[in-house]
Amino acid sequence: MKDVVQFYDEKRIPIKSRSRSIGIYPYYGATGIIDYIDDFIFDGEYVLLAEDGANIVMRSSPIAYLTSGKFWLNNHAHIMKAKNNINSFLLIELENINYKKYNSGTAQPKLNADSIKKILLNYPAKEEQAKVGILFHDIDQLITVNQRPPPPYFSSIVTYLHAVIYTIIPIKLVQKTM
Repeated sequence: MKDVVQFYDEKRIPIKSRSRSIGIYPYYGATGIIDYIDDFIFDGEYVLLAEDGANIVMRSSPIAYLTSGKFWLNNHAHIMKAKNNINSFLLIELENINYKKYNSGTAQPKLNADSIKKILLNYPAKEEQAKVGILFHDIDQLITVNQRPPPPYFSSIVTYLHAVIYTIIPIKLVQKTM
């Protein structure tokens, strides 16, 4: 992944709950937004990937998130941007990886920076990434607009859609390390 992703982990700063001041900026952890605070350290569109927690191997909810705007991030999620700025495609790729072999934790699953940088991604040309990224972004927007929780079988539908799209759209895949 290191060839196609820029990491910003060194800029993360955890804040203990008793030290946080309530505000308008999302405060992200491994599972998404965990609070709202009065300051931010990031501004823009980024992809967050859970660094630790049982969900890394159990996969009962997403472990990668697309963020935009101003926010704060603690040290329980990796933060990155696709070097070609197509973060929505990176998000889909990250959600479809089996992280069990990259788990470096013993008592609690953990994805350390060194292990995720070695992950090989199937990255098509930038134009194809844009097409696939837009399609999945539109699907995500439809879900958000409806504001309904997805049904339990949703993840299998998304996996099916990924397979269909990769079959329909001729993509030349090039493996690159993150």
